Amino acid sequence: MTARTILICDDEPEHGRRYREQLVRIQAVVKAFGTANVKCLPLEETLGALKGLQDRRARQRDPDAAPVDLGPSPFDSAAVLVVDYDLFTPPSSAIVSGEDVAYLARCFSQCGYIIGVNQFGDAQFDLRLEAHLDSFADLNIGGSHLGKRGLWEQPWTGFRPWHWPLVPLQVLALERRVRNVYANLGHRILEYLGLTGDPVPPLPRGVTQFLAGAQDSQVTTFRSFVTDSGNGLRGKDKQQDDRVLARVAAARVAKWLERVVLGGQEILVDAPHLISRFPSLAQKREIKAWNRACSFSPSKDLNLKQPLIEEFRFKQKNWLSREAWFWELIRQCEDIEEVRNPWDAERPSWVFCEDASRFHPRAKCRGFIAEVPSQFVQRFVRKHARTDYVPQVRFSL
Repeated sequence: MTARTILICDDEPEHGRRYREQLVRIQAVVKAFGTANVKCLPLEETLGALKGLQDRRARQRDPDAAPVDLGPSPFDSAAVLVVDYDLFTPPSSAIVSGEDVAYLARCFSQCGYIIGVNQFGDAQFDLRLEAHLDSFADLNIGGSHLGKRGLWEQPWTGFRPWHWPLVPLQVLALERRVRNVYANLGHRILEYLGLTGDPVPPLPRGVTQFLAGAQDSQVTTFRSFVTDSGNGLRGKDKQQDDRVLARVAAARVAKWLERVVLGGQEILVDAPHLISRFPSLAQKREIKAWNRACSFSPSKDLNLKQPLIEEFRFKQKNWLSREAWFWELIRQCEDIEEVRNPWDAERPSWVFCEDASRFHPRAKCRGFIAEVPSQFVQRFVRKHARTDYVPQVRFSL
């Protein structure tokens, strides 16, 4: 990726223009990318660019073919690619949706962070908190959400799902991950991320199967994930360029880590969910101070008793959008008040809201049970007969 450009692909020009107008009003967008670098790609140019990616795809399948300079693609210079799901394409085209565009851009270009728009609805909050790992977009949102300031900068107010990252930070993090993965394509993923070996508890197969498919996730490398898992390159597709292989692995594995391993809040847990369970870990016991934990700042700025839990922190930089800790190790730490005296723990009168990324008084909130822990963790819980597991109740405003 050579330029810091936001590229918007939408077959309806008025929609693309509206997205652009919303984005250039956000200070963080202008600061990170510049007004002139927020661009709508006209439909004719989009189709031409997609034809170029299809040509690259075909060329990669035949490594013995005579070398041909297919030229640069507009997607190569996109730091952020915004793709509408319902794209119009001619009947003769193999492209049927924005998801196909996301796949081609991820696997056959130097594209940066991909935002898929409207694939799972427009203006709504998914109470299931699904990971959408089948999508090659790094983030899936509704079109009404693209211009929300909380997606691009902090602090924020109003509607702002907690699983959203801050996009400008993720653009930089992706490029750093790509460089690291490029130098470690043959490295085992779980080992590289520190998710295996003592004292980290083994991950359940329901979590790791995304990395390996039918193979053994313990030996899955970044390279074999892309080529063999079925969640990188599709079918007979090939990619001879290790730079692109690294980009695919860096994007896809990070989405899995963020939305599944962290998303269930049972393997890794982030700051607001941690102090919700163990209030004694908060430095100050007031809602304003607790809301300091609802940010993408370093752990020292999150109103946490950091020294007490530092050894349990997930330490691989640039792989998560927020600080996180190994829950199983924390819940066994006798230095924590709630672990020593679980029946005497005092609970605050406020709860963390997943759709606002803030703590609010409990009386104003509604509880719901997310599918993330039940889908990926409860089968492991039942298998190991953990009687202390309580299905997670999340809250929304």
